[in-house]
Amino acid sequence: MNDKELKTGIVKALKSENGYGFLTVEGEDEGVFFHARDIRGDIEIEGLKIGDVMSFEKLEHGDKGALVREVRLVANKNPQHVDKTNLRSV
Repeated sequence: MNDKELKTGIVKALKSENGYGFLTVEGEDEGVFFHARDIRGDIEIEGLKIGDVMSFEKLEHGDKGALVREVRLVANKNPQHVDKTNLRSV
């Protein structure tokens, strides 16, 4: 892991059949796009649920709006799918 600070967002919409979803991210007015190919860890988009917490390092703004890459599951309603490498003590 590098020294970049991880940010988090909450899954607000999923289109798993199309391979993408949207996060609610503090400071962003619209949903932030993520693609299934950018999910890291041991979970696939079909395992995500509305309300799951995802982490990411960088938020980009493109022609179609905000997007994130390198997203990881931090908290899920099904705890066996949590990527414990992203959890930090506070």
